[in-house]
Amino acid sequence: MNDSPDFCFSIPIQIRFADTDVMGHVNNAVYLTYFELARVEYFRSIVGREVDESLEQSFIIGEAHVVFKAPARMGESLQVLARISRFGTKSFDFSYRIINTEHGAVICEGSTVQVMYDYVRNATILLPQDFIQRVESFERQPVARS
Repeated sequence: MNDSPDFCFSIPIQIRFADTDVMGHVNNAVYLTYFELARVEYFRSIVGREVDESLEQSFIIGEAHVVFKAPARMGESLQVLARISRFGTKSFDFSYRIINTEHGAVICEGSTVQVMYDYVRNATILLPQDFIQRVESFERQPVARS
């Protein structure tokens, strides 16, 4: 279920007991894990494999933001929507929205900044043009540049 036209990618999330806190709702730190699950599946959809440590060049997370809108509780079904919303020269942004699939409420929104990184040289690198092309083809629209 993806009723948000800005997002072409989504994954379902089943809330686990371990995701909840003493108040019975999803702990705020867990939403970053939900973002990560979507990010990994998005990446797999584009390049046909997961991000793994054997890659000499990949990306690292440089920044993460979460804006909480409503609580989610055990037994509810969630959907994580994800898209790449900006390209820089060495970094790119993911935008996320988590919704409750039963009533459509937005649970939270957020973003992460990924920085392209060469693990052999321990240095940032330029975004590969073929990656940008794959993303824009997958997104079916141009992605903002900065």
